[in-house]
Amino acid sequence: MKIIYETPDGGVAVVTPAPGKTINQIASTAVPSGTDYSIIEDSAIPTSRRFRDAWQKSGTTVVVDVTKAKLIAVQSLRNTALNVIEKCQEKTELGEAVAYTKQVLLAAYQTALSTLQSKQTISDIEYCVDQFSTVYEQN
Repeated sequence: MKIIYETPDGGVAVVTPAPGKTINQIASTAVPSGTDYSIIEDSAIPTSRRFRDAWQKSGTTVVVDVTKAKLIAVQSLRNTALNVIEKCQEKTELGEAVAYTKQVLLAAYQTALSTLQSKQTISDIEYCVDQFSTVYEQN
């Protein structure tokens, strides 16, 4: 069992009760005064925490806001692309072989962004980010 409530910034707080106290005792101290909360089963919370900042309370469950998840995914793609470009530029400056040119990486990043925008499910969004990372971070 968990306690969930909406945070002032629109997110979701998830409270895991400590042993030795009832869930209602925990709720009375952990949940801000005047805040609506729900006591839910663990299974009502997404198993993946990847898009934790996109979680929203929906009745007695926690869902992932797809729009917010896409924003997080875009930032992840961006960070990956910048890191790979930096590594390739360092290798080039040192005269080492590189697997991809900056232009190839930029084109792949733009394609991944385009693909990401068409995705409608969290698993598809995760797959898009993972695919880009798997192909380009390894080199």
